[in-house]
Amino acid sequence: MKKLLLTAFILLGAASVVIANGNTYSDEYIKHLKDCTVHIEKFSAEIPTDDENTPVLHLQSTESIAGWQNGKCITKSTVFSTDMNQDILTTQCSFTEKQLESVVKKMETAKKGDAKDQLALQEELTNYVKDNSICQVNNLLEGK
Repeated sequence: MKKLLLTAFILLGAASVVIANGNTYSDEYIKHLKDCTVHIEKFSAEIPTDDENTPVLHLQSTESIAGWQNGKCITKSTVFSTDMNQDILTTQCSFTEKQLESVVKKMETAKKGDAKDQLALQEELTNYVKDNSICQVNNLLEGK
């Protein structure tokens, strides 16, 4: 059942796990993303479910900025399930300068703003994650 819940979670949007962490990115992450300089950040998140057998999913995320490659800012994310003791998702995104500026602006606004601003950030990140030309998502639970 945990595998099914995690797969459903992944399919709903890879970006949302980061938003679940206090609803914002850290100032340090935003600073490094703005310049696309190398940075790694880790955090834990608990995602509530509607399953009585697994009321909460315990996840750990590693968010990294790899820097500029071929004119695009490369970011990577790995989500680890402590319940399953394995990585369940990896995401790599390649942002143009214009896309990066938009994401950083929404992150800064969400950090100071309200739920509406956080939702706008989440929607933009989710749209990028769904676009295979920008982000490659690898669901590590597929085929298991």
